[in-house]
Parts: sequence; structure tokens; C-alpha cells
Amino acid sequence: MITMLSLKVNEKLYKAACEYMSRTEHYDRTLSGMRSKYDKTEAYIPPSMRQFSIVNANNVRVEVERKYGITYSELFGEIKRHRCYTAQMWIDEYDRLTKEGE
Repeated sequence: MITMLSLKVNEKLYKAACEYMSRTEHYDRTLSGMRSKYDKTEAYIPPSMRQFSIVNANNVRVEVERKYGITYSELFGEIKRHRCYTAQMWIDEYDRLTKEGE
């Protein structure tokens, strides 16, 4: 049975996942103008730039976990639930959520 509390938790996890994926993708796009051969909306990071991407992703992850009061496993569990999303879909969803005032 789905309760209002479980819906609020799911919404929080979803927004946290959208924020994490959107912020990291935006940063990765600043590192390189190249795109992944598997997902044309996803940035391709050359090996020489990967460390910058990793450091940023870790910093964003910590910020998002603190902001939403969630754990690493909750965050990445939510991301895995939406594994069919493209990089651009995460960005678009986060933009939609923030415009709606969520």
C-alpha cells in the first residue's frame, strides 16, 4: 500500500537523483565538447579530464546527500531505477521540478 509518506520519500529521492545527474552532466559538458557514442546527449570525457569529473561528482554527491538527508545507496538506487533516462532527460526533469517550485 502506498502512503503519503512513501510518496514524499519517493519524490525526494527522485528530485535528489535529478539534481545530482543534472549538475554532474552540466559540469562534464564544460570539460569537453565531445559526446558519448552511445548517448549523443551525454558528454564524453577524455581520459586526461576524467579526474576533474570524478572530483566534481563526489562533491555534488556529498552536497545532494546532505541537502536531502539521504544515503549514497538511496541516491544511486533511485538513479538505477531510471536507467533508461538519457543525460538530457535528467537535465530536463530537474529543470521541470525546479520551475514547478519543488
